[in-house]
Amino acid sequence: MRRVAKARKERETDPVLPLIERCVRLARQGAERDAADAELADLSERLSDLLRFVRLFDRGVGLIVETDPRITGKLFKQLEELDDTTIHRLLDLADALAPDELSAALHALARLSPRAVRRLIALAGTPGLTRLIGSG
Repeated sequence: MRRVAKARKERETDPVLPLIERCVRLARQGAERDAADAELADLSERLSDLLRFVRLFDRGVGLIVETDPRITGKLFKQLEELDDTTIHRLLDLADALAPDELSAALHALARLSPRAVRRLIALAGTPGLTRLIGSG
């Protein structure tokens, strides 16, 4: 899978990024020249959104390609173990947080040791803490 992802990234994403960047640049220049052209402004915004998505997707694929296959397999295995309701709840939770809050939470979690994470998970399941911080 890693080889296929790497090959597709090199063949499909890598060459497309500079083209999308050029299109964004040209659309922005056109929109700046003709501020009254709503279609051009919309095109510029849509291309910018596409560029952001492709860059994020490219980064995600790149991380999967670079990561130890055991770790990637373990993460995908966990996705298999979670029911759809739990996955959607996690996605909704990520969506409900402001980007800076979600980023701060992920950075804080990444700094913890595995032992500290285990303790945090155990603590999160205690009824007293649930009552203290609320559950919804």
